Amino acid sequence: MKPALSSSLNKTVLVCIPSLFADIEARPCRIVAAEAFGLWLISRELSERLLADGKHDKDAAVQAIFVPFAQIAAIVPLVQAPVATAGLKAAASVQTTPATPKSH
Repeated sequence: MKPALSSSLNKTVLVCIPSLFADIEARPCRIVAAEAFGLWLISRELSERLLADGKHDKDAAVQAIFVPFAQIAAIVPLVQAPVATAGLKAAASVQTTPATPKSH
């Protein structure tokens, strides 16, 4: 089953956009909307890359930026490891032995 982009809305994912960064490193971005031809992403690094030097305020709120699917090489959802619950002990390992057929 393929994951739908709608399940990643308002969540942080790793997005690889080689045409903007000239490498294949995936960077964290939050998907705020999905359209037929691309995604609206929020990322400080993406905003700083697209705005000319000295033309933006580093303390200003980061704006959503539309990135066409044709420019996106990969989208990787971030999966968080389950949080250990306090007070629970790890399950003991169970040893198995091969089954032997019964003689009649």
